[in-house]
Amino acid sequence: MIISCSAVLITNVFDQKCQNAIQSLADFAELLIFDSASGIHESDLKHPTAKIIPIPDEPITDFAFIRNEALRLSTQEWVFFLDGDEVLQPFSTTKLQKTLQSTTANGFFCTRSDFFHGKQLHYGEAGRQKLIRLVRASKTRFTGKIHEVAEVTGRVEQSELLVYHFSHDTISEFIVDVTVYASQLGNTQSFSLFELLVYPPAKFIYTYIFLLGFLDGYRGLSYALIMTLHSIIVRLTAYEKNHA
Repeated sequence: MIISCSAVLITNVFDQKCQNAIQSLADFAELLIFDSASGIHESDLKHPTAKIIPIPDEPITDFAFIRNEALRLSTQEWVFFLDGDEVLQPFSTTKLQKTLQSTTANGFFCTRSDFFHGKQLHYGEAGRQKLIRLVRASKTRFTGKIHEVAEVTGRVEQSELLVYHFSHDTISEFIVDVTVYASQLGNTQSFSLFELLVYPPAKFIYTYIFLLGFLDGYRGLSYALIMTLHSIIVRLTAYEKNHA
């Protein structure tokens, strides 16, 4: 069954994770791959309608622009977004087709669950994230260069779609990526001493205690600590930018 929906994949490396992501999108009518550095070619893909759009920036500096370009270039009314280290839950075709045929909404939340150190997280910030990933192209606009946000005109509903996120294989890899993205985000913000002193510890308490991250064992603790580090780096980078 071919789904009347465009799929959009953003990636910078053509590894096994990316290949798994592409495979999970096999039933979409169109696949647009925005690629910044992997050197992937359409001949490498088994998807008959896949199209590769090169991105000049590495690392990517404006995710909202890329997603808005995807909305503009898509040939389908509906667009589903996936990252190169994610996989759409198998056997989602029927759920998605049913959702698109029976809705008057213009956007849908999907649930994303992280896999960390080879095991799925069930709690904390990464256990059950709600992200807008399925949108009607003509009713959606993305804002924010790094942590981009989908602004949908009209109603947004929760879907049954589940996305698995295979972000980091090791803690050191996680720290490196967090440092890069936090620095990029900090360069777009103004500095606040109050935020530097309050936000990082509050983030740890919220993620590890209130969202029950401790129930994921050492993985939950590692995730909470590293995301607290992310909060610190964002604000220190903002300080450095504003006091250079």
